[in-house]
Amino acid sequence: MNFMFAYWRPYINIKKRYGADKANNRTYALVSGAGTGIGLEIVCKLLMENINVIATSLPRDKNDFNKTVKCLIKENNLTSQVHFIGIDIIAKGAVSSASDLLEKLDAFFNANSIDLQILINCVGISNDYPKKFMDHEMKEIENLLNINLNFTVVLTNLILKKYFDYDKQCGVVFVSSQAGALPGSPLVPIYGCCKAALIHLGKTIKAEDEFSNTKKPIDVLIAIPGYVNSGKTPIWTNTKNGFGIASPRFIAHSILGNLGYNSPIVFSPYIVHGIQFAILDSWLSDYIIQMLSWNELKHSRKKIK
Repeated sequence: MNFMFAYWRPYINIKKRYGADKANNRTYALVSGAGTGIGLEIVCKLLMENINVIATSLPRDKNDFNKTVKCLIKENNLTSQVHFIGIDIIAKGAVSSASDLLEKLDAFFNANSIDLQILINCVGISNDYPKKFMDHEMKEIENLLNINLNFTVVLTNLILKKYFDYDKQCGVVFVSSQAGALPGSPLVPIYGCCKAALIHLGKTIKAEDEFSNTKKPIDVLIAIPGYVNSGKTPIWTNTKNGFGIASPRFIAHSILGNLGYNSPIVFSPYIVHGIQFAILDSWLSDYIIQMLSWNELKHSRKKIK
């Protein structure tokens, strides 16, 4: 339980850490999966901290997104800016989507004097209902891999190589999941293995950075929330509120408040999820996970019928 200290320490002042407290503020963050849920709440929190945002999500999310952030900016008299870029990973694939995004970023950067210092990878989607690995169709597997893993890998590679100025403090966040951290995730196999890969990638980036010659080490945080009431909560939870179900706003604030500590790198933003993970990861893990998973499958079949 040595991870518990992380829940009692004060939140990092990200405005000061990333230079957004200066008069000539050019600090920007790029947030993927920003249209709803945790991603949208992260955008709102960044804007409140005077950090400008480039937000990416599905094109159909643009109108609702703009209404939310414009209302926030107006009500709080914010000077921070937000720029929305629509992308559809399923339609174009991971590599093409990342390349298209890069072209739009180039155009935006050329027209504006900005410092991209934060990358928050929040894009992700699971199955509509629990499904065994053998029941997945090939196209479904391809889509899940592209959304949950491939796009994030390609985008992170491009941003770290092309846009980060390592003379300034930079930060990278991967919003993973307990499905990727636990020893096996029955009935969400593709989603779980993608989220596990993000944990590995984040740890690798941090380890490689420690052996590099960067003046300021990159802040890396891998968030592993459990169930979140994001409006897309899996049907088998059978609830949107209650013990063990966190709000997207709480998760977003916890993620940003811990970005910069760099210990632990893998962090469950909600204390209840952290306790659940500690128990499942070390005590009767296989038995508990199997029991929970098969109960979820039975429940989902009833609802589908």
